[in-house]
Amino acid sequence: MSIANRKWITIFAAEMSKSVISPYLRLSGLESLTITPQTNFVNVGERCNVTGSRMFLRLIKEDKFDDAIQVALEQVRGGAQVLDVNMDKPDCR
Repeated sequence: MSIANRKWITIFAAEMSKSVISPYLRLSGLESLTITPQTNFVNVGERCNVTGSRMFLRLIKEDKFDDAIQVALEQVRGGAQVLDVNMDKPDCR
């Protein structure tokens, strides 16, 4: 290992040791959400899921993405703070 590489690794390690990692769950999207012990309840919308919602799967298969977005909007309007979006299904393409 060259001296330059060792110096870079030393600087990187020193900087990393300065960073503080929060013990709380952090989620991000358009807005960030940090869940702490003081967070009473987090409502998760789970209808945007090709595995668990036949309607959502049909909308995605038929390329009706505007209608699929309406499903997400209904979840948010219903109080969801987080959306669990699952598009992982092999035969969905």
